Amino acid sequence: SLAEGIFFMSPTKKNVTALLDDIKHKFYRSFSIMFTETCPNSILSSLFSKVGPTNLIKGCKEVYLSFIPIEKHIFSLSMKPILKPSLTDDEGSQDITNYCSNLMEQMAEKLATLCVTLGGQPSLCFQKKCKYTGQFANLVNDKIKTIKEAEEEVSGSCSSSADSKVNQYQVLILDRGFDLISCLVHDMYYQAVSYDILAGDKIELDKQAYAYIDDGKQKVHLLDETDSIWSELKHKHIADVFDIFPRMVKEDKRKEDARRAEAGKTNMKKLKQDVQGLAKDRKRRKELSIHTGITDNLNVKIEHKKIAPDLCEVEQGLATGGRMSKLFTGGTMQEKFLRLIMDREIDQANKI
Repeated sequence: SLAEGIFFMSPTKKNVTALLDDIKHKFYRSFSIMFTETCPNSILSSLFSKVGPTNLIKGCKEVYLSFIPIEKHIFSLSMKPILKPSLTDDEGSQDITNYCSNLMEQMAEKLATLCVTLGGQPSLCFQKKCKYTGQFANLVNDKIKTIKEAEEEVSGSCSSSADSKVNQYQVLILDRGFDLISCLVHDMYYQAVSYDILAGDKIELDKQAYAYIDDGKQKVHLLDETDSIWSELKHKHIADVFDIFPRMVKEDKRKEDARRAEAGKTNMKKLKQDVQGLAKDRKRRKELSIHTGITDNLNVKIEHKKIAPDLCEVEQGLATGGRMSKLFTGGTMQEKFLRLIMDREIDQANKI
């Protein structure tokens, strides 16, 4: 017997054409269609006019998932690149306006679907000094209203006002140049530096996976909440990580040596505890091995780019403030900082 077909897809002409072909050939017993964003009326009308009367379509709905969860509280709009018009053409001002309008329309649609999916009542705040933030905030607000109204029409009931009052949150819409210091500090976090330097080589960003060789075989390790070391270090400055991680390895080795020294004196109660902790210890050793590989790779790349850990410390002090007087007391740190600024072999992006 034929299986039930569940189609989870973007509402594009290409996808709908492929769907119609599957329906025509009755590849499945029934068809459940879920669009990941608002389906244009033209595409929806075309779909049902070409299908005609049929009991094959079990359901058709919009689920609004035009965003990608990267981490627990981090989402990506996963914007597809739009061809940017030439800015040198004096007659191309209308093209530039259309380009910005289309880009913001797509971004607003995706951000609105995220807000609706998270539920509650978002309060939109935007930076006044930027030309586009207010316009974008209004677009997002309109899209949220449209999506909620459409959902209410389908369900036949209004959304719970109690939920809106309980789950209130702010959405800050800022220009990229708003807070340079926070961006600078984040850029030097263990997670950010690892992604920046090892992406495409050792780390696959979409899957948050680190590739490594173990016993001659290619293996993959997930960099997520299941990795205790990654969770502890990912939001620490890279200079601190280079200091903390070796101490973590030494501490783990000290505990292992102490456990071996007491191996002959172990009573039954202690033996039971050791057996229970064996899997946990094995997992910890694997994580330490993985992050030894990551930090070694980072060390090689960072040294190659001439960004030694002591220069990372200078950068951290400049970004966070408060340590300025300590950093420039004496000539050593100042000399290192000046060498960084004056060295023409270091790429400008790395200096920034």
